[in-house]
Amino acid sequence: MATADEALPYLAELIDATNEGRISWTIANPTTFIWETRDPVPARIVIQQVESLGGHRRRQISKALYFQLLDGQTGKYGSRSAVWSTLAFANRSSDLFRLAAGGPTRAGLDFLKTVVPLK
Repeated sequence: MATADEALPYLAELIDATNEGRISWTIANPTTFIWETRDPVPARIVIQQVESLGGHRRRQISKALYFQLLDGQTGKYGSRSAVWSTLAFANRSSDLFRLAAGGPTRAGLDFLKTVVPLK
């Protein structure tokens, strides 16, 4: 069985590609972002922030990020699909979520430099 730790280098590449502007995410709603690709194989990656009640008497709201990989041919979970929500993925997934949500990217900063020259 594969572990989330084995997928971390791929998550890092997604973060780099998003930061550099090579990947653009579609906003499904304010807490869900989707990237679809056809090359090299059809796939859909979804990152979603969800809230859950926890703690004593369920009064604490905690946020979790789900990283989902779906088969692009069927659009469903299957033998090649995966969902990661482990602690090992939490920090890096939050970086990707922030970038997909419109956080500052390297490509955006480079564009800003061309628009607003420094003295």
